[in-house]
Amino acid sequence: MRPLATSSSSPAALEWALANRDVSCAVISFFELQHVDEYLAASGQRLSDEDIAVLREYDRQIAGSCCGPHCGACLSSCPVGVEIPTRMRDAHDLLTLG
Repeated sequence: MRPLATSSSSPAALEWALANRDVSCAVISFFELQHVDEYLAASGQRLSDEDIAVLREYDRQIAGSCCGPHCGACLSSCPVGVEIPTRMRDAHDLLTLG
């Protein structure tokens, strides 16, 4: 998977989550000190059209590489009981986070 063209997908995702009335807080993680400033800035902003475009591009780039609906419908597909959604999430995290 190639890296995203922009590094603003995580702050945009935070804005998207906080724009949801059913979300009262978000648990975030970061790997570089500069990300603290990015998340702090994002936490006080409204979701913009640019943020939505960034998230749509991220979604386009990861399509097919992770379990999107998390429905568990594939759980019975593995004859040895591998938790497919968990392994898909692990693979996605490995590819995107390193």
